[in-house]
Amino acid sequence: MDALSDVLRAVRLTGAFFFDVHARAPWVAETPLGKIVVDAMFPGSDHLISYHLIMKGTCWAVLEGEEPIELSEGDIIMLPHGDTHVLATDPGMRKTPEMSMYRMPDDGRLPVRISVGTEDGEPAHFVCGFLGCDSRPYNPLLTALPRVIRINDHASGALGAYFRAALAESKGRMGGECMLGRISELMFVDVVRRYLETLPADRTNWLAGLRDPYVGRALTALHEQPARDWTLEALAQEAALSRSAFAERFTEFVGQPPMQYLANWRMQLATNYLRGGNDSIATVANRVGYDSEAAFSRAFKKAVGRPPSEWREQQDALHINGGAHHVQASHQSTAPGRSRILRVRRRRHPQRHPERGRQVRRPQPQQQGRHCQPACAYSQRRRNGLQPVRQPRAWPARAVPDLRHGRHLRGCRHGRQRESEQLSPLRLQGQCGRIQLSFDCVGEGRASP
Repeated sequence: MDALSDVLRAVRLTGAFFFDVHARAPWVAETPLGKIVVDAMFPGSDHLISYHLIMKGTCWAVLEGEEPIELSEGDIIMLPHGDTHVLATDPGMRKTPEMSMYRMPDDGRLPVRISVGTEDGEPAHFVCGFLGCDSRPYNPLLTALPRVIRINDHASGALGAYFRAALAESKGRMGGECMLGRISELMFVDVVRRYLETLPADRTNWLAGLRDPYVGRALTALHEQPARDWTLEALAQEAALSRSAFAERFTEFVGQPPMQYLANWRMQLATNYLRGGNDSIATVANRVGYDSEAAFSRAFKKAVGRPPSEWREQQDALHINGGAHHVQASHQSTAPGRSRILRVRRRRHPQRHPERGRQVRRPQPQQQGRHCQPACAYSQRRRNGLQPVRQPRAWPARAVPDLRHGRHLRGCRHGRQRESEQLSPLRLQGQCGRIQLSFDCVGEGRASP
């Protein structure tokens, strides 16, 4: 599978045609920021892509920070980053968008027919569509697309055929909702392919790297076998370059080193496996190329912001409740365009003894200190207010000369053995002449002349 198809599949594109707009001059239609309405339009997605096809008439498209774009019949304009934009008969017209329109209709029928403007002005007809997708933890396609893409396609062309088919499916035929979503996704893929074909030869980004003979081979190999134990040398062999030349060329096109790109893409695949299956964390880690579950959890938390188990619980809550999440949302006011931060309640597990595996009493706040973890029976009984059972000592807790290394051994505070090498009395007698040192346990002993 080529890298572009793999990315399009992994970012979970979901699309639909929403508005069939019939207008008469003067008219204006403004689309709000995608981050504000994506939850209502496509639950479960975190990014919104907008596009419009002018079926009849002319208009102006205005995007903040860009020059106004004049559109005519057959033109298609796409905004991959979901920026606020305006379609109007004149560039300077503005109108506050009606937020209640940007949601799934109660009856589920799409697209919604809308009439704007006056009754006697010049007519115009255009179709508005939207796509939801995943931008986190890593979507290399979105980073390579510009803020706005304009494609001139005559109404009789392939893209125009997609829109006409979508309008025909909106007449109430069975299976029309599924067809609308698939047609919308096909239209987006076709626009991306056309944009890729028109990229200048000196352009350096992820899409341009796909057509590069060296970087393209490396990207294809990474996406075909993401779980393989890749090294920079192995990727350089796939690209037929030296390691230094390959690393420099890959970073120039993709914007990051090869191994960092691989790590980010593995996290994107891991989110899909965690969201759509019941595999354990260790199984998911193995599927994306990690032998250690702990290493995978650290990398996932660094990329996503949450451990994989906690992230999966949050996604399950969003899926089960359909937007009415069993999560605790922060009640602080958020700036326009900024989504509310969600915090999931974590279930606390009882503390277990690290060696015996049985549950122990959790220390109270006033007990936090050196006794916060169970150490031995002596400390446990003393902490619980019981009379400690003192272990018999074979010798006083004083310094004892270590005759081999010139160091000192001290007796154990609670009668526990020291993790040191047990000395042989025969060897000591041979080394030290008439002095013999016998040991009852490691680190404790009695000296005799």
